Amino acid sequence: DPGALALALTASHVVHWAPEHLGARLAAGDELVTLGERTGDREIELHGRHWRIVDLLEHGMVAAADEEIALYERLAAEARLPAFSWYVPAWRAALSGYRGELAAAKRLAHEAHAQAGRVRDDNADPVLRSNLYTLHAAEEAWREIDIGYLRARIELSAGRSYRAYLALCLAELGDGDGARALLDEAVVEGLERMPRDANLLIGLQQLAEACAAVGHAECAAAVVPLLEPFADR
Repeated sequence: DPGALALALTASHVVHWAPEHLGARLAAGDELVTLGERTGDREIELHGRHWRIVDLLEHGMVAAADEEIALYERLAAEARLPAFSWYVPAWRAALSGYRGELAAAKRLAHEAHAQAGRVRDDNADPVLRSNLYTLHAAEEAWREIDIGYLRARIELSAGRSYRAYLALCLAELGDGDGARALLDEAVVEGLERMPRDANLLIGLQQLAEACAAVGHAECAAAVVPLLEPFADR
């Protein structure tokens, strides 16, 4: 049953989302693509290519991801599946932001959000926020970030990552005491307790930047060893 196998491969990708399992995720995505091609099921193939793009970007293989995005765009258009198509401008917004093409990044981010809203995808707002974070960081427009939104999410399951994000924002806004207090909390709790999921690397990176901004040596000493295994990302 191709559908059952596709579901199992997708589940495998999700449960292997810790950064040390990038190879397993790439393999699951490749298997989904192969399954979709073999059965002629465009939706299964698109799921596989979706995961492949995400994983290639995490690996830093931008040129390969660019090629996958172009292929994904063509397949989604041919299959007439707008629930997939909106990710194309979202990914291109992220890449434009990384390249410093900020006007294009902003336009594409809002274009993706509008398309996602039309298909009622729950990922619309989180993806827009992620793309706008890239823009705000590039422009050093930290006051544009909704601090209240971050504070309200510290108690959620992804709260440790939101705490790292908030610490960086406070440090960049000049609230050194507020940032240090959050870094103190992270050290006391133990950085190794951060969930090993899709938010881990960005959370550790934000903690590292916040440590550097306010001179928190103790937290930095705990963060660096956790980042070192992923220096190639």
